[in-house]
Amino acid sequence: MADLSIGELDTLVLKAYRGAGFSWGMAQEAGRAATWLALNGLPAGCYFDALLHQIDGVAAAQLTPTVVVTGNSIEWQNSSQALCPVICGSVISDLGTALTTDNNALLFSGNLYSPGILLPFVADIARDFGRNLQINIDSQSVGISSDGELESTDFSILQVNKVDFSVVETSRELLTLSPGNRRVTVSDTSLSYLGTLAHRTYVPASEQSRESGAGAGLTDND
Repeated sequence: MADLSIGELDTLVLKAYRGAGFSWGMAQEAGRAATWLALNGLPAGCYFDALLHQIDGVAAAQLTPTVVVTGNSIEWQNSSQALCPVICGSVISDLGTALTTDNNALLFSGNLYSPGILLPFVADIARDFGRNLQINIDSQSVGISSDGELESTDFSILQVNKVDFSVVETSRELLTLSPGNRRVTVSDTSLSYLGTLAHRTYVPASEQSRESGAGAGLTDND
């Protein structure tokens, strides 16, 4: 097991997501999501390990929802297709103004990999609109308070790899977690895989760059 700081985790996930073939903008969202998950005591490394095993090299268009806004709800036209929670989270954040719903109204639903990664984006919506929200997975649910705080619950339901989910507004009382610490433990297996993807973002040294002395080399330029 490896012990990382929150900043190290953010950078690792950002580069791994970028290395899997996605834009720097989406990679930054992935790193931000990993930070939020870790601060709430959730296994961010495990979640992104599982996600990237599924979507590495897949075109972003295949993982992006085709959105239809009907009244106050959002629906995916391709809801039967497994999608990326980072991309979906970014989409629903952009459509936040459509999420001012009546109590218990359906906000959105669909099918996606590693559903735990959607939580930070739902938390943003809950906080922005001051509403308690919950993600329903099968017969279980995870709540997020109007302050964007995560409910204390059994998070094993978020460990699944692919799931149908829905997000609704809820009036039930939520018992939220205390914030976690700023260190996170990542398994050696997840660290190795994420590191392999991150390594793709590094530009290999060319013969020309070596001859010209590009880079800091052994000299401390600071």
